[in-house]
Amino acid sequence: MNNPIEQVKREIPSVDEIINATWRKLNFKKEFVRKKFGEAIVKFDEEATKEFKEHEKKPLRKLAEIWINSYQKQIREKLKIAIERESQEEFINKLSEIFWEFGLLVQRLEKDLGNMRKAR
Repeated sequence: MNNPIEQVKREIPSVDEIINATWRKLNFKKEFVRKKFGEAIVKFDEEATKEFKEHEKKPLRKLAEIWINSYQKQIREKLKIAIERESQEEFINKLSEIFWEFGLLVQRLEKDLGNMRKAR
C-alpha cells in the first residue's frame, strides 16, 4: 500500500484554498474589516475552522476504503477462521488484530490533520 496517509491528505484543500473559500463565503465589506478588525478575525477564524473540519471528514472515510481494499483478503481469512471456531472471544481477538493496524493509521492521520489545522 503506497503511503495512504499522504494519499488521503490530498483530499483536503490547501490552506490558501480554505482561506479563499472562507473569504468568499463571508464576503466582508472593507468598512467592516477596518472598523471591527478583531471581530472580523474571530469570525474568519471560526468559519475557516468550520470549513477545514468539513473537509477533514473525507480523508478518514477514504483511508478506511484504501485500507480495506488493500487488506481485503487477509481480513476475510481472519474473520472466516474466527467465525468457524464459533468462539466469541476468538472472534473479538481476530477483529482486534484486524483493526489495530487501521487504528494506528487513523492515529497518524489525526496527528497530520492536527498539524495542518495549526498551520491554518
